[in-house]
Amino acid sequence: MNSFTRLFVVFALTSISFVSHVNTSLANTNETTQSTLGETFTLPSKVLNQDRSIQVYLPPGYLQSKQQYPVLYVLDGQWHFTNAVAIQRSLIVPSILPEMIVVGIVNNKTLRRTLFGEQNEKFQQYLADEVLPFIDGKFRTSQERLLFGWEMGAFFASFAILHEKQLFNGAISTNGGEASDELINRFNQLNMASKKYLYIANSIKDIYTIQSSDELSQQLSAKIVKNLNWQYQKFNDEVHESLPYVAMYQGLKNYYHNFGTLSFSSINEYVKLGGMGYQSEHNRLVRR
Repeated sequence: MNSFTRLFVVFALTSISFVSHVNTSLANTNETTQSTLGETFTLPSKVLNQDRSIQVYLPPGYLQSKQQYPVLYVLDGQWHFTNAVAIQRSLIVPSILPEMIVVGIVNNKTLRRTLFGEQNEKFQQYLADEVLPFIDGKFRTSQERLLFGWEMGAFFASFAILHEKQLFNGAISTNGGEASDELINRFNQLNMASKKYLYIANSIKDIYTIQSSDELSQQLSAKIVKNLNWQYQKFNDEVHESLPYVAMYQGLKNYYHNFGTLSFSSINEYVKLGGMGYQSEHNRLVRR
């Protein structure tokens, strides 16, 4: 029994519901409705044979600029879209993160277990053929894409970052995750221009998913995984429900580790590192 199946069985047997199901009523084809944090688009999906809802947040300066923006794709947008927007709005002021477009991909509780698990190839196709072309065609995107997944979504996030289609530059996989030897081997055979990033997070207090994250970390440690920068962090003060908020924040900081303003513990450290010359070079290279 693999990690994803084991997690599904545990959840089914215990009948524990950690989050409330959001009943999303989808409107007619291509209808848009206003929401507090952006727009919600209803798109017909030929791949999934159903109408699907996505949420889109644009940064404050979007309409006044011609800039292209990186995009953060948030699985289970019905739960985590608001947090993603809050982090984005909070961290662009101290220049810890760049301005980003945030896309929430709404799922219901029943479908997410199927689409993030046994039908992950189908969901990958849905993203590749329908969601990403819609976002890239409608908005000014820079082709830099990050993916966030929690719990069942974490399994898909770790799958997607290693997938041969290579839709994303980085992934945050919190409270779960999995990668088969076959998937890793295929990833190692890919010819890529730049490294990919995978940030894994969990807590010893999450007894339902900690084993999955531990096993993913052990598997990546046991292999030479080319062109993948990955990190595993445990936040043992957090629980299953609270960790995704911390993990999203830390995962974005991890990916954009070279973006933020330099800080120094003392004048001596500043001088030792090269002073203004060091700071100027950092500013020149601040964006990948």
